[in-house]
Amino acid sequence: MKSNDKTREQLLKEIDLLKIKITELEKSETKRKQAEGALAESELQFRSLSDASMEGIGIIQDGNVLIANSKSSEIFGYDHFEIIGKSMIEFVALESRNLVLKNFREKFKKPFEIVAIRKNGSKFLAE
Repeated sequence: MKSNDKTREQLLKEIDLLKIKITELEKSETKRKQAEGALAESELQFRSLSDASMEGIGIIQDGNVLIANSKSSEIFGYDHFEIIGKSMIEFVALESRNLVLKNFREKFKKPFEIVAIRKNGSKFLAE
């Protein structure tokens, strides 16, 4: 018998370990799918609430627009698909950019007024 030949008992033990790992992976996959479903449901609820708003609402992640409601598109003059993924700073007029960047760095929690800029270049006050 060669040194890398395994006995029947060793092989059966390995099969049992593999079965355990497969079960663990299946459970993990089930949890992942449940989390994805919960996230999709949460996004749908957010979209329903935010689209009913008369104000532009968006979620910024790492400085980029992750989610925005339809009112945001209307206010800024973009198609919805154009807003998603853009840097938030692109919607801020030059005169307000330092304030916005400072407040985001400091995780400023209170509303503040800025000068925002639309796709056509026109400016407006925003909070």
